[in-house]
Amino acid sequence: VSYSWDASGLFGSAEQKQMANAEQFQTLVNQYLDKTKSRCAGDFAASPVPTMPSAGVQVASYEIACISPDGNGATAALAFYGKNGLFTTVAHEASMETMDMAMDARDRVLASVVK
Repeated sequence: VSYSWDASGLFGSAEQKQMANAEQFQTLVNQYLDKTKSRCAGDFAASPVPTMPSAGVQVASYEIACISPDGNGATAALAFYGKNGLFTTVAHEASMETMDMAMDARDRVLASVVK
C-alpha cells in the first residue's frame, strides 16, 4: 500500500508492507535507504535521528540528502515504524531551505505513533 500528498511545499509519501518478523525491521529500513541512495546521481548522506522507544512499536528516524553534481539538492525526513507485523515508511521531502518543515512533519508523525 502506498500514499502520497503535496502540501505546504512538502511532498509526502507513505508505504506499508508486511513484515515476516520483528527482526526484519532493520533490514527493511536499510533496503529503503539503499534504494533511495541508488536514485541519487550525486553525493548522498543518511543520518539517523534518535527516537524514543515505545512498547510494541519499532521506530527509526533519518534525515537524508542528495546533492547533485551541479550543486542542487533535495532532502527528506524519514520515519519508519513497525507494529503488529506491518512496516510503515513515511517520508517528507523538501528543498534544502525547507528541511525544517519536513523534520517537523516527521516528528509529528512519530509523536502520534510512539505513545
